[in-house]
Amino acid sequence: MSKVEVLVATMNQTDLSLFEKMNIQTDVIFCNQCDRNEFIDTTINGCRVRMLSTTTKGVGINRNLAMQLSNAEICLLADDDIVYVNDYEKIITDEFERVKDVGIIGFNRIDENGELIYKKQGGYTKRGFGAPRIAYRNGIIKRENVTFTTMFGGGSVYSSGEDSLFIRDAIKNGIKIYASTKAICSTKNNRESTWFDGYTDKFFFDKGAWCKVAYPKTWRILKYYLIIKFARLGEQSLIKKIRLFNQGAKAYRVMKSYNDVVIELNEV
Repeated sequence: MSKVEVLVATMNQTDLSLFEKMNIQTDVIFCNQCDRNEFIDTTINGCRVRMLSTTTKGVGINRNLAMQLSNAEICLLADDDIVYVNDYEKIITDEFERVKDVGIIGFNRIDENGELIYKKQGGYTKRGFGAPRIAYRNGIIKRENVTFTTMFGGGSVYSSGEDSLFIRDAIKNGIKIYASTKAICSTKNNRESTWFDGYTDKFFFDKGAWCKVAYPKTWRILKYYLIIKFARLGEQSLIKKIRLFNQGAKAYRVMKSYNDVVIELNEV
């Protein structure tokens, strides 16, 4: 059984060149959403390299497929636009050995200038991390049946927030989270976001849906924190942003997307 395995969510790959581009030095599973269904299982530089290509859509589905395939002791979630440092496997295993009671560790990243992106003090935490920072003990996550939502994230009904919901579900299941100051990768392969199109009406609508799910009992109050946070972003008035948040929260209860609501409003 592999000690550490990288689980990469990617799209439209035609070969295994990401193995070299991302500087992967361990076993890896590429879950590749594209126009075909195919499975490759081979070896590169002594590492087991698998690629599962499917015609599915949505980053949550993609990550869940990779998570189910892996039998490694420690799994490292990844996007295809990062490059790993040479000793990432040792950094990860040493941190899990040092902090034995945690199920998830959020690691640091390096920016284009070689500086650490996240400068806050490390330690136990209940805050969320972006998926490419997350490493987890596979046995604990599978035992507690923690998976990614298929409703949020790139290619899904609502455009983002799947990472923080994953962390929230882990905490609800009693899994301890730790923030490490150690960096394991950098973001260098500049590519366009798969979900962010600017601070559009849909952005605020989707944030309302996310707020409803993340904070089901207090979302009516906490939504104002997010609205104030984004107050100067986008062309919408404050009143319109509040209305979009409320529409998103209401739409989530009946599983309707932004486009569904826009069509219904236009038909009235």
